[in-house]
Amino acid sequence: MDTRIVLDELKKPSIKRLLPALISLSVSVIFLIILLILRTNSAVCESITRNVTLKMNAWAGASSGKVSFSVFETFLIVAVALLILFVIRIIALLATKRGFFALRTLIVLFSLATLFGCYYLFTAGFAYNRALLPIYCEENPDYYEFYEAVKYFKNDYDVLSEKFARDENGSVISPYTLDELGEIFRKEYSRILGEEVFSFDCKPLKLLSGYFTKTGITGITFTPTGDCGLNVYQPPSELTGTAAHEAAHSLGIMRERDANVISCYLLISSDDDYLRYCGYYNYYGYLLNALALNYEKNEYAAVYPSYLVLKEADYQAKFWASQKSFLDEVGDFFNSLYLKMSGVKEGTANYYSHTISGDEYVQGDRTFVKVEYNEFQRAFLRVYYDSLE
Repeated sequence: MDTRIVLDELKKPSIKRLLPALISLSVSVIFLIILLILRTNSAVCESITRNVTLKMNAWAGASSGKVSFSVFETFLIVAVALLILFVIRIIALLATKRGFFALRTLIVLFSLATLFGCYYLFTAGFAYNRALLPIYCEENPDYYEFYEAVKYFKNDYDVLSEKFARDENGSVISPYTLDELGEIFRKEYSRILGEEVFSFDCKPLKLLSGYFTKTGITGITFTPTGDCGLNVYQPPSELTGTAAHEAAHSLGIMRERDANVISCYLLISSDDDYLRYCGYYNYYGYLLNALALNYEKNEYAAVYPSYLVLKEADYQAKFWASQKSFLDEVGDFFNSLYLKMSGVKEGTANYYSHTISGDEYVQGDRTFVKVEYNEFQRAFLRVYYDSLE
C-alpha cells in the first residue's frame, strides 16, 4: 500500500482516535465529582487531611526545599506557557479547518485541568471542611478581669517595642532571614500542636510581589508545590505575621480565620521576643475592640499602643493606601470567589472575627455590656491565664 495513503488514513477524523481522550476526561471528571462529594463530609475531610494531605504536603515541602527559588512561581510560568501553547494549537487547527483535532486538543486540555483539580483537592481542598479548631479559652471574664489581661500584654508590648532596631519608616527590622523564620515556625508549630511537624519553606515571591502588592495580597501557600510564598514588599512586622499564617496553611489549616487564630496564638505565646512583638502588632487590636464595647476614656488610653507602634502602623496603612487601585478589588474578588468555591461561604470575610456584645449588667457603680469574646481574644486569654500558673 502507498505510504501516502496510510498517512492520509491516519489523519482522517475518527471517533476511535477521539476515544482515548474522551475516556481520560470522563474518568478524571468522575473522580473529581467523587472527591467533591466526599469533601462535604467533615469526618472524611479530617481523615484525608491527616492521613493523606499532610503526607503529600510534607513530600512537596521537602522537594521544594531543595531549591532556593519559589517553585510556585516556576509552576505558574510553566502552566501559563502550556496554556498559551494549547490555545495557539487550537486556533491554528481551527484556522486550517481541522476542527476534529482542535476538539481533541481541547479535551486533552480539560483532562489535564481536571486531573490537577483532583490533585489540588487532596493537597488543600479537603482541609477546608475539616473539624473546627478548638477555642483556646472557655472562660468568659468580666470587664475588670479582661482589662487586667490587656494590661499584662500592654506592658510586654511596650517593653518589646523599645527593644528592636527600626528602619527609616519606623518598622522593626527582622532579626531573621526567611529561611530562619521557616525553621523557627516549624519548631513553634510542633510546640503548639503537640507533635513534630514537617519542614516547610517561607520563600520570597520575586516575580509576583509587585503584582500582589497592587492587589493587596500578602502571601500565598500553593500546597501542590509545597512552599509558602511571601510578598516581600509588605512591611516587615506584617510579613512575619503573614509567614506564620501561610505556614499554618501548609500544615493543613486552610480556613483563613483558623490560620489567623492559630498563628496569633503561636506568636503571642512564643518565648521569642520578636515573634511576640509581631503577634501583638498584628492582633493586639482585637483586645481594644473588646474594650471599646465598654469604653472608658482613661482606661482605654492607658492600654493604647505606644508611639513607636503607632508610627509603624501608620507607615503600613499609608503604604497599602498608596498601592490602592482597581486591581485591589480584582484580587479581593477572585480570592473571595476561590474561598467560596472551597466551601468558605463568607469569602474573604473569613479572615476576621467580630466581637459580639450581649445584655447589660451592673457591677459596682458602672453598667457594662456582656462580651462574647471571639477566637483571637480567647487566644490572648489563654496565654494570660497560663502566665498566672
